[in-house]
Amino acid sequence: MTNKDKKELAGGASALREFASTSQALLACSQLIQQQERSKERLSKLFFDHNDVIFFFSRQGQIVKGNQAFLNRFGVGADDWFMKPMTDLMSDRVARTFLDKVSSAANPSHVSFELPVPKDPTRQVGAQVEYHWVVQKYADSAVYEDIFVATGRDISDLREAESRIAELFRCLPIGLLTISGDDRIAEVYSQYSEVILGTSELPGKGFFEKIYRPSERYMSDSERDAAGKLSATFGQPLEQYFGIAEQLPKIVRRPLPPEAEDPKETLWLSLSYYPLIRDGLLDKILVVVQNQTDWVRERLEKESLRTLSLTDELTTLGNRRSLDMRLRSQCEGGEVEVLLADVDFFKLFNDSCGHLRGDECLKRVAQAINRACSSLGIPDVGAYRYGGEEFAVVVKKASRETLAQLATALGKAVEELGIEHNARPDGRKVVTISLGGVVHDGAAQGGPETNQGMASPPLWKEILGQADALLYEAKSSGRNANRVKTSSEFIRSGGKIKADKNSA
Repeated sequence: MTNKDKKELAGGASALREFASTSQALLACSQLIQQQERSKERLSKLFFDHNDVIFFFSRQGQIVKGNQAFLNRFGVGADDWFMKPMTDLMSDRVARTFLDKVSSAANPSHVSFELPVPKDPTRQVGAQVEYHWVVQKYADSAVYEDIFVATGRDISDLREAESRIAELFRCLPIGLLTISGDDRIAEVYSQYSEVILGTSELPGKGFFEKIYRPSERYMSDSERDAAGKLSATFGQPLEQYFGIAEQLPKIVRRPLPPEAEDPKETLWLSLSYYPLIRDGLLDKILVVVQNQTDWVRERLEKESLRTLSLTDELTTLGNRRSLDMRLRSQCEGGEVEVLLADVDFFKLFNDSCGHLRGDECLKRVAQAINRACSSLGIPDVGAYRYGGEEFAVVVKKASRETLAQLATALGKAVEELGIEHNARPDGRKVVTISLGGVVHDGAAQGGPETNQGMASPPLWKEILGQADALLYEAKSSGRNANRVKTSSEFIRSGGKIKADKNSA
């Protein structure tokens, strides 16, 4: 084979290789085009068969393209829609809404709104179907200038669910409402809100005026202050709201009628507050209002019964049960000071003046003792009727000097009442009292002398016994007197507790 033949053969082989390469490239391009066509077909089918209503329109209001859901919803034939005015296919109201939304929006590339369309495409009136629409500028704006695509989703089921939920809320036996940033009631979710608050047409009304104002006179200063600052927390980080919310009224009292003062003529409402957040800031506040009247009245009734069980009916001071409870509690802390007072020659007063006058005398003595206890400014002091014509005063953390000062003040207050007592054998003409007092300083006597071998009495009974012994000492000295000692002084002086005086 000549060199020329070899060259021609090599050139042919090279040409074949180039042809093969070109053929492969063409085949690849063909396959790619086929894939693209299939993708376009799939996309076209997906678009055409999509459940959402989708159609393209121009800024001038001409229909460019639509899917099957669009044709079905607006009753359009497959060949009737291209480049037709929107007003030929839908009502003027619907068509104008689409065009207005696009032209008036600050950012016409994306507009979202809700717009109902006729349920029957052959009629422009009658039942409507709720749709949520998104209108956006077509992406390939360089080729299709001022073309928009509208996507509509049937939200009638959602609206139906919302309606049922709203109906459920309206029937709930609690009040549900929201407060907006202008301190007004934004939405009311239950009819009970208006029933429980005794007013209608709540939306748009001032929250403070409708909720807090009827109860303002019963609110604490901190509650009123927090209620006044609530509006300033809207649009602010939640930290500011939580600082105020802790002080907001949780229970409000609404008198019925407004001028009523009796708690039994009051509507008691509990308020719970829940912040609604948008973009990390306080947007609204959900308020749950519940009628707690029965519960509060039950508590008040129980408290009233408890108070009655601890109150002496004649004098309205604490009774013996109340005294014993306080002494037990206070003795656990090891700090207790007690004064016992006895009306001098009270049996003779009763015999000469009668029991009605005797009861009146005891009431006036009790009032004088109570006033004197308050006037000295001694903290945590309480007066009790010990029994018969005897009274007790309990103090906490008082010195011997303070207790002696109190005893003198009590005796003076009763004497200054000037209650006539002409049956006294000592020549005095008015009612007086004698007092004995003990300041417990940690010393314990260990038990009554007359009860040897028996267990020592509780500390509170021992202190009462010491005070009673000192009261007897004051009466023995001529009455209208007082004797006050520490428990150590009482023991060192040989004081003895009377047997059985302190049995409960």
